[in-house]
Amino acid sequence: MRKINKSPISILLLFGLLVAGGCKSKQLVQETTPIRSKSNIVLEKALQVQPHFQTAQAERMTVSLDINGRKTSVNAALQLISDSAMHLSIMPLFGVELFKAELSKTETTVIDKMNRRYVRAQLSDMAQMTGLTIGYSDLEAIVCGRLFALGNFLPDGNNMKLTHAKKAYTLSFEEQGIEHSFTIDAHDYKLLNTSLRMSSTGEGINIIYDNYQFENGVKFPYRIEMQFHSEKFSTNCVFEVLRARFNEEIKLRDTDLKRFKEISINEFLNK
Repeated sequence: MRKINKSPISILLLFGLLVAGGCKSKQLVQETTPIRSKSNIVLEKALQVQPHFQTAQAERMTVSLDINGRKTSVNAALQLISDSAMHLSIMPLFGVELFKAELSKTETTVIDKMNRRYVRAQLSDMAQMTGLTIGYSDLEAIVCGRLFALGNFLPDGNNMKLTHAKKAYTLSFEEQGIEHSFTIDAHDYKLLNTSLRMSSTGEGINIIYDNYQFENGVKFPYRIEMQFHSEKFSTNCVFEVLRARFNEEIKLRDTDLKRFKEISINEFLNK
């Protein structure tokens, strides 16, 4: 995979703090009180309502994939322990697990059970291949519909640009040469859209969150659509959750790889 060429640009936004003065008795006493900017208010409310849970299980879901016009749809299941690990199982035939992706905070393993092979990559290796510092928390945020900054802490609202159009707010900022943009519902502040775009090339990924539902006290997007388009490559992936549970005890079982052959990423993609 070619390394992405980055050329950082600056985002010029810094909201100031206003000072309120007050008088006490006959002596003038000046007190400084920061006034919260609108961008900070929107950010705080969005962070409050975004999905928070310890565990998640999407026992029934479908994954529809369109790669350069080639379409396929399979059944899948997802298990996730917050800030720890997630497992995605692909089961296209009668509930038989044919592919499985096991992601931890340091590495990801993809197992092709039909052909008895697997590929393993450190997240740090992925950063070298893509030119981006991508951590587990970033990937979990994408799957769960949360706000984030690639490889870094989410900036303060004062360092974000806020726009308001129709029934939604948009918060945007630049990190690692990537333009981050989050569209937030103006009524209940749920996340509607995440856009990550290279400042240098304009290429990027767009993620749409829809069909929010309450389950076990968690409001979660039951439909997540990921779109990526470039001059040579176009893909669209839709995850639709049919049944999910949250904050129930789960145990993630890693696959015993003794019976499988380890191969490279290129071998995995080309065969």
